[in-house]
Amino acid sequence: MDWFRKLMTGRYGPDTLGIALTIIGLVVSMIGTITGLFFIMILSYLIIGWALFRMFSKNITKRYKENTLFLSIWNPVKYKTQTTVKNMSDTKTHRHFKCPNCKQKVRVPKGRGKVNITCPNCRTQFIKKT
Repeated sequence: MDWFRKLMTGRYGPDTLGIALTIIGLVVSMIGTITGLFFIMILSYLIIGWALFRMFSKNITKRYKENTLFLSIWNPVKYKTQTTVKNMSDTKTHRHFKCPNCKQKVRVPKGRGKVNITCPNCRTQFIKKT
């Protein structure tokens, strides 16, 4: 493993964008294998090659900027997806409302009829049916 450590000295290495490119490349490769379309296989090789190029690159500042740009797009999508999945997992027991004043999300137990909800953020009170 010492040869690999020496090889990677001064190189960028793996990051979130590189991992995403590798996963996308593998998925596109599987699609190409299933459909038997040659240009899709070539596309998958190009995507994986781009990920490897980024990993072995010595231009660390440029790769860092690329990853930062990717994360600025990816993190809101990831957060929204995780929040939606979490909210869907407790739909049988709870309701989710937005405060009319500050738009803070408030989680309230179901089956309580009309309740007076106090926003924990701005202390605005509003009435909703659960």
